[in-house]
Amino acid sequence: MASNYSSGRYVAYGVGEDGPRVGWVDEDEYVRSDSGAWEFRIDGDEVYSKTGELVGLIDDDGIARRKDGQFLFRLEED
Repeated sequence: MASNYSSGRYVAYGVGEDGPRVGWVDEDEYVRSDSGAWEFRIDGDEVYSKTGELVGLIDDDGIARRKDGQFLFRLEED
């Protein structure tokens, strides 16, 4: 069963096991970048753009990837 990342507190990290912090989720369904450059909405394990387009999925390890497999971010509970 897929994890539900649309509620709770998470930190978003960049590429790699020790990737830098790049954003956060704060008890709502939005992943916001620390820089303000991007924002995604999460519904369960699905990642959507601000316009509602399905961008990708989050796997059970918390790694979000675009539909073509490109890395977006990695989520860890805060």
